[in-house]
Amino acid sequence: MNAEPEPLIVTRHTAVFTEPPKRVPSDRSVDGPILGNGDVGIVVGGTTGNQVFYVAKNDFWSQNSTRPLPIGQISVRVPAVAGAQTVGFGYHQEQDLAHAEVRAKIKEHDLSLDVRLRSWVAAVQNLLVIEIDTDSPAPVDVEVELKVIAGLKSRVERYADNVTKNPVREVTTAYPVSSGCDGKSMWITRCAEPKGQPGREAAVAVRILGSEATYQLEGRDHAVASFALGPGKSSAVLVAAVLSDRDKAQPCQEARSKVAGLDVPDIAPLNQAHREWWREFWSASFVDIEDQQIEGFWYGALYELACCNRAGKIAPGLWGNWVTTDTASWHGDYHLNYNMQTPYYGVYSSNHVELASPYYDAVLAYLPKGRMLARDLGCRGVHFPVAIGPDGMTVEVIDFGQRSNAVFCALNFITHYECTQDRDFLRTVAYPFLLELSEFWEDFLKKDEQGRYVVLNSNPVEEQGTGTRNSVIDLSLVRTLFKTVVAASEELGVHAERREKWRDVVDHLAALPSRRGKDGGNVFIPCEDWPDGKTENWCIGAWGIWPGGCVNLGSSAELLETAHRTLSQVKWRDNHPQLFCQGVRVGYGPTFSLLKETLTHSMCPNYHVYYWGGGVETCGIVMAINEMLLQSHEGFLRLFPVWPRTLAARFGRLRAAGAFLVSSELKNGAVQSLLIESEKGKDCTVLNPWTDSPVRLRRDGHAAETLAGAKVTFKTTPGEAISLARG
Repeated sequence: MNAEPEPLIVTRHTAVFTEPPKRVPSDRSVDGPILGNGDVGIVVGGTTGNQVFYVAKNDFWSQNSTRPLPIGQISVRVPAVAGAQTVGFGYHQEQDLAHAEVRAKIKEHDLSLDVRLRSWVAAVQNLLVIEIDTDSPAPVDVEVELKVIAGLKSRVERYADNVTKNPVREVTTAYPVSSGCDGKSMWITRCAEPKGQPGREAAVAVRILGSEATYQLEGRDHAVASFALGPGKSSAVLVAAVLSDRDKAQPCQEARSKVAGLDVPDIAPLNQAHREWWREFWSASFVDIEDQQIEGFWYGALYELACCNRAGKIAPGLWGNWVTTDTASWHGDYHLNYNMQTPYYGVYSSNHVELASPYYDAVLAYLPKGRMLARDLGCRGVHFPVAIGPDGMTVEVIDFGQRSNAVFCALNFITHYECTQDRDFLRTVAYPFLLELSEFWEDFLKKDEQGRYVVLNSNPVEEQGTGTRNSVIDLSLVRTLFKTVVAASEELGVHAERREKWRDVVDHLAALPSRRGKDGGNVFIPCEDWPDGKTENWCIGAWGIWPGGCVNLGSSAELLETAHRTLSQVKWRDNHPQLFCQGVRVGYGPTFSLLKETLTHSMCPNYHVYYWGGGVETCGIVMAINEMLLQSHEGFLRLFPVWPRTLAARFGRLRAAGAFLVSSELKNGAVQSLLIESEKGKDCTVLNPWTDSPVRLRRDGHAAETLAGAKVTFKTTPGEAISLARG
């Protein structure tokens, strides 16, 4: 079970759309079919006869408006049905996760018109490819409009049981745009800053292959290509190069050159490379579970993350690389009080640590400004505001009184090292950042009369008047920080003289704040001076469980009782990634049924889970699913710790702390198999899933030792595969 089974399980999950999207365009999440290669993002809107491909790019940010902007749209129209929905024409789109492509059908019931589109963003270069073919008995006219996005209406509507509050509005811009065409292609450009100001520039160039097309300039912001297909079997290919001046100094010239150099025979090998990239991606790990809704979300969320994250590229903002208006809500930026960190929660255990690479770049680029902000608070080290952008951009310099933003950013760095044991990453990337954070908190923490280290003047939430003493998120993340920096300094053999102070903080940091709840029992609260009578139905009080990591299945009965009571008083309607991870970490009984309820009511046809304030962050729910199947953060492996025993499940190559890749199966209420691949040769401990029996080990297929006990511990070597079975 050390590889993805054949055929790929992901092939079960192709989203089908039978009506046009409700939220394309939108100033928040989109609900249409999505494509992407970690840089270029495409979402499909429009109608049956007017398929609109909205084009955006992760690096196209405006310094002036401090937000990402869209670039343009490509509309593929069949004039015979481009107007009102004609009787006999149904809307049909498919989003194929396995092959990262979207397929559309424009078909009359009597087959007098039958047009098919297959679209994909090449995984290996910034090209959108739209293959158009027909079997129609009569000629089919096709029009392609290439247009700059500017002044579009932003449409944010009700979806399922979620209601938004922003009205529809129209936006106009003064950002310079241009368009052009010649006899072979057409193109548009857009600048991210007002005229006369330096900044990003992006370009899209479009060419039609395989059919004679005419190109016509329609205005300064759009151009149109026209061609005909048929009669009978015929096809054409639309290729669109999407570049910014971050890719090439002259993006328009390069985009035009790119499409000019392509012809129909080039498409098949390009698609083969695209499919091979995605096949390798899906082969890294798998889940195979009876509940197809949860399984579908797992694959859909990883697809969404892979479409908007790629090493060496700019990290996506709140709404991924599917930005369709100039007015992305909350600036579409990097919110550091949880939104930016959250999408990546599940990439580590899913064995896709590479997806977090752009996140590290974004955080580390802000360090120079973070050092200045720390000095403003009279501290060494670094401190971050709530909202930043790429390349050290400040969106809002204020921190809303939240001092936890920078230490919250450390969580993913820590998880990366724990799951990979990559010593070079620790030494060159993670530890220097952790060290600066420790300096800030050494200065910011105070000792009270009881000898506790306490946090003063730090808000747990984005509002004033809610208390500022011993915020739960500060206390829990600071505890994790100092425990980690002690272990990391020992691993690297540095800063031994500082460990006494760090250990003192861990040993004497104030406990997580709690008080009597509605039923008279203890509940966790956001901070010690949280106002009496203020609602406790937001999940902030439980942040000590996750992302704080201070309460888990191995905690005391008292702590677990407090955790369960806290979660029972939360309204599970918002901030889904935190809630489900919290529930799984402490074995809160209703978590599975609440996850099912959320997916039923809030999952869009494209597998994105939508709620009012959430964007790509909801992909973080993947962590909760993985930890229902496997947990390793306590220093040992727990198999299917909170998975319903009546529901069959298996998984392959989920990544665990200690750099282990784990595969296992649950069937008929019992663990059937366990395979552990050791990457770094660390000792491995497993909570014995067969408590009534010894455990037999096979190393690289050869019989080895037999162990017994509630937990079994054994040595490993790098690259070794160890199977465990009931003795």
